[in-house]
Amino acid sequence: MMFFKIPVALFSPPLSVFLIASLILTACNDPSSGNPNSNSQGQKPTTISRKDADDSDNNPSGKPKDFAAITRSISALQARGAQGEDAAQLLKEAVQISPKQTAEWVATLPPGLNKDACIEATFKLWGSESPKDAAQFAKSQLRGVDYRLALASVVEGAASSSPKDAAALLAGETEPLMRSALIDSLINGAIENNATFLADWTSSLQQGNARSRAISSLVEEWSTRQPVECEKWLTRTLTPEEKIEYGVTLITNWASINPREARVWIDAQSNPELKNNAS
Repeated sequence: MMFFKIPVALFSPPLSVFLIASLILTACNDPSSGNPNSNSQGQKPTTISRKDADDSDNNPSGKPKDFAAITRSISALQARGAQGEDAAQLLKEAVQISPKQTAEWVATLPPGLNKDACIEATFKLWGSESPKDAAQFAKSQLRGVDYRLALASVVEGAASSSPKDAAALLAGETEPLMRSALIDSLINGAIENNATFLADWTSSLQQGNARSRAISSLVEEWSTRQPVECEKWLTRTLTPEEKIEYGVTLITNWASINPREARVWIDAQSNPELKNNAS
């Protein structure tokens, strides 16, 4: 992805650079240090294992049995500055029990990177199963940065299982930066298994900022995975001006995978501007 990575090795890759930039700015300016719900209490970060977290809840069996035990274990990990696959698995278990209850719990966390990572993971998981419910919760219950991060995560999660439903969530969003973030989320979520859908969806967009953003994101992601297929779509579908603009991204990524094929493509171009830029 083309985004700034949240320094919490907890969940999946982060979202749009615009979204994360706003997260950082908000976190830096939000006077949340006095939040009575904060778990930090000035403690120095330490490491803690899944077993330690469960033991702290008087659950020596090694696995939380209900939602309350799971959230206590996650809080124990966070309070000690520990992150990783253990916390990710705990949160996944919570979502499987009750995605709505998990989202409500996540919303009560104090602002910070722990909350951001939990929002992203919770709504991505919920979005992959029930995107409309997850999106509706985000719109009705969350505000500001929490809402934007949650909705982008819903779109990315939905895109992995139902890109059509994910694309439908973009329809009502008109704010330019947020719409760009959602487009990135759609493409990042669907690119592995639904590149053809993304190509058709992008081609259907009218000229404007949304189409430009979609082409840029799609070419960037697709050309690093299937440059030949990406080239066929770019050549067949895009306007000559778009082909010149985004052909450089295609050829840059293609050359890193198969420079010989990339060179053959450059030599075959008849447009001198495209050929010069690509070279």
